[in-house]
Amino acid sequence: MTMRPRTPDRITRVMRTGDVVELSLRQPSLRPLDAEKLRGELVSLHRPGSPPSIVLSMRGLETLSGTCVGVLAEVTESLARLGGVLVLAEVPGETARMLKKAGFARRLRMARSVPQAQKIALSGRRGVTQAA
Repeated sequence: MTMRPRTPDRITRVMRTGDVVELSLRQPSLRPLDAEKLRGELVSLHRPGSPPSIVLSMRGLETLSGTCVGVLAEVTESLARLGGVLVLAEVPGETARMLKKAGFARRLRMARSVPQAQKIALSGRRGVTQAA
């Protein structure tokens, strides 16, 4: 298990690396101003010739801006083109319902739990959306 140094200005915390990189949010809100930082943190996990399999735990998320939803969708699609994957885990119910209503559930891979998300990430298959 490799841990990155604690950086107070990071949005995510790397919990585990290996075949699947597991991230958790360091803050309860992802605001429009966080979008580029979020994109940068996710993209920084890519190594040439080795696209990452990423699980992002959304546990404790209270606010998710539309701008950040767009970033998550873009990163998901970019990783898929390169052979990588981004799976959102533990998406709060209200947020999952909003993503479904807005049509993003078709573009984002979501799982109820981190272990389920890890399985989806390892298999690279289309994830099931979280039940609302």
